[in-house]
Amino acid sequence: MSISEINLKILGVVLFILSIFAIILSSILLLADTILTLKAVEHEVAEFIKD
Repeated sequence: MSISEINLKILGVVLFILSIFAIILSSILLLADTILTLKAVEHEVAEFIKD
């Protein structure tokens, strides 16, 4: 195996790991956004019921 083939394999592994990390991060952000939205809606509904 030549050096360029080894470099390509390393690059592929690094990109694969980064893509998995990006997917996990976006899932966490989406979950956090959903939770915040639900809390805001809950607050609005509570205000509406109180009136």
